[in-house]
Amino acid sequence: MISNTAKNAGGSRVGFGTDAPDASVHVVDQSVTAIRVEEITSPSVWDLTANTTGFHLIDQKSENTPFSILSGAPTGKLILHDNGDATLGSLTVRSNGDVGIGDTTPDADFELERSSGDAILRIQSDPNNTANNIDNPFVRFAMDGNTVTSIIGQNQSNNPTFSLLTGATQDSMVIGTEQVNHLHFGTNGSVRMTLRSNGDFGIGTVDPVSALHVWTAHFPWRLWSGSQRSPTASTTLPACRRV
Repeated sequence: MISNTAKNAGGSRVGFGTDAPDASVHVVDQSVTAIRVEEITSPSVWDLTANTTGFHLIDQKSENTPFSILSGAPTGKLILHDNGDATLGSLTVRSNGDVGIGDTTPDADFELERSSGDAILRIQSDPNNTANNIDNPFVRFAMDGNTVTSIIGQNQSNNPTFSLLTGATQDSMVIGTEQVNHLHFGTNGSVRMTLRSNGDFGIGTVDPVSALHVWTAHFPWRLWSGSQRSPTASTTLPACRRV
């Protein structure tokens, strides 16, 4: 039975709960307004609802709300979440373009968060091992119109045409720059080791001038054997020229 329905004078609009429909189909309720889609044979019930919190797509069978647009959301605000709780956001796109997974208020271009357990970002290529070892999973960092780039990833190929870096061996981990730029390693906010673009490696210096360049204010140098914390013997190196 259909009750409390109305058509406008032109007959092109239908109202449910209103006698003055403002759209082709206009549904009005005093609390939560909903449109239900239900399959009886294999029970499945989905509701499109609108209330003071926003517009929601609800799976009534599982009581999950996988899709919501919050009230007052500016252009570009989108939240996908679970368990009907926006604080458990699976995906959030803010109006400034920031994207959050597990975080409804991301403060970076991309933010991944889990309240418990490991937060894992997996990048996989050739999942079925059918690409003849030519596909590499990796991340490329770029700036200045892609004129300065660096990469971190897994090198799958022995073929130089498909290797991430020239000379990289199959199934090796790769970290490096793709232009004439240095690679720095640091701790506590400071550079501790530097690999120059020509292959020179420096410890304690950002500008190594030989294949291995070590700078330290602590002399003499010693080579220790045994445990790092419990050395059993040491050899004092001869004096070296400081450069």
